[in-house]
Amino acid sequence: MSHQAAISRTPSERALYHQIHPAKLATDWAAGLVGAVLLWHHRLAAGLLWGLVPPVITSAPFLLGWFDRTLTRYQASAMGRYVARSMTHAMEGLRLLGLAGLWVGAWERRPGFIAAGLALIVGAWLRGLLWAGGSSTRTAE
Repeated sequence: MSHQAAISRTPSERALYHQIHPAKLATDWAAGLVGAVLLWHHRLAAGLLWGLVPPVITSAPFLLGWFDRTLTRYQASAMGRYVARSMTHAMEGLRLLGLAGLWVGAWERRPGFIAAGLALIVGAWLRGLLWAGGSSTRTAE
């Protein structure tokens, strides 16, 4: 078996590299924004449903290993190397905290909270570029 074929085999690697797949990124951003709009209108169940379910459904095939070849290509890319170096579990948690802040801001109709939530999400994604000295390689589990 070649090195390329085994690259995205572990669940930890799948969890990391599926985050940069265009379908996953588009789904996450669209679901987050649709959820925020629905929460702005105080439609709690619909906001949470539309905000949380599509990202989970999009993640499932990647996490189950159905697209390992696709993830191998992303892992070998510049973006793959970037997330391996910069996207720690703490940064993933910060992104989630940002989403929560965005949604609370939408529910409360507080543009400042929405902006702060978005800033946390973007900051977590850009961590490796903004604070190059603070990068650390994510360890496999």
